[in-house]
Amino acid sequence: MIQIIIENWEAISGIILFLFGGGFFAWKLKRVEVKEATSSAEHKDTEAVKAIRDLYGSFVDDYKQQYEELKQQMKQEREQFNSQLGIIREDLNAVKKENIEQRKDLRILHKENKELRTDINNWREKYNALKLEFDLYKAKDEQLKKISSDGTA
Repeated sequence: MIQIIIENWEAISGIILFLFGGGFFAWKLKRVEVKEATSSAEHKDTEAVKAIRDLYGSFVDDYKQQYEELKQQMKQEREQFNSQLGIIREDLNAVKKENIEQRKDLRILHKENKELRTDINNWREKYNALKLEFDLYKAKDEQLKKISSDGTA
C-alpha cells in the first residue's frame, strides 16, 4: 500500500489538494454569500426603518395639521358661544329689569285695588245706612199717611 502511495503521490496529492482546496474555496464562497445576504438584509432593514420613519413623520405632520384645524374650529365655536352668551345675558338683564318694573306696577295696582275695595265697602255702608234711613222714613211716612187717613175718616 505504501508503494501505491509512493507511485501515485502526485495523483493523491492532487486529489487531496482538490478536495481541500475546493472545500476551502466553497467555504469562502459560502462566506461571501452569507455576507452579501446579511448586507442585503441590513440594507432592506435600513430601508424599512427609513420608510417607517418617513411614514411616521408624515403621520405626525398630518396629525399636527388636523390638531391645528380642530383647535381653530374650537376657538371659533367658543367665540360664537361667548357672543351668543353675551346676547343671552343682555336679554336676561332686560327681562329682569322689565320684571322689576312689572312687580312695581303690580304692587301699585294691588295698592290701588285695596283702596278701591275699601272705598266700595265705605260706599256700601253709606248705601246701606241711607237705605235703612230711607226705609225708616218711608215706614214713618206710611204710618203717618195711615194715621192721617184714619183720623180724617
